[in-house]
Amino acid sequence: MNTSTTVAANPARAGQTPALELAVGPGDHVIALMSSRRDVDVLAPYLRHVAPTTQPGVIVAGPGQRAEAFEAVESAALDIPSAALYAHDPLIMGMNDGWFDSEQFLARTKTEVDRLIDRGATRVYHCGVMRWIIDAAVPDDECIYLEARINQQIEGSCMSGFCVYDVRYIGSHLLVQLLRTHPKVMLDDRIVENPFYERPERVIAELGRAP
Repeated sequence: MNTSTTVAANPARAGQTPALELAVGPGDHVIALMSSRRDVDVLAPYLRHVAPTTQPGVIVAGPGQRAEAFEAVESAALDIPSAALYAHDPLIMGMNDGWFDSEQFLARTKTEVDRLIDRGATRVYHCGVMRWIIDAAVPDDECIYLEARINQQIEGSCMSGFCVYDVRYIGSHLLVQLLRTHPKVMLDDRIVENPFYERPERVIAELGRAP
């Protein structure tokens, strides 16, 4: 694994000071990096950013995450009916003949988002507990491609994405690339601009891939 990759702040954002807490808007894609907290203790602060006037739908992606999803929603004091709360297994949705297929996963996720919208959701919050990336030995490049493609898929939509990574289990190369693929980051339960973010088209081109 290449561990020598470095990343510079995006010049367009380099002058920004991430001091103000931001709202979670449609099309936002946020990363949280943790090392010791429970998943639910990271999900709940994020979900508190859900505007109380919206009709939210929540999808929590991660094997065996349904109980944690309900606990996070309860802790965030959100009034979300069970029909608007999903928990799905990304590996079941994305595995294709023994390998993880990002496009298959994104297509099936879109189907779930559309179902929530049909049930009345005006905003959909997709929360990924990303341990499954490590457990399934998904290659770094596929993980980076997936995160960049998420930016393209949710741009201009009513969906927001939130990804929780445990830094104890990811290499430095992947960590750098994850910062390039999330326009916002959660620090100490506050959501701020990420100066290292780069447009997904550039990241995907560097991978030699096309959607």
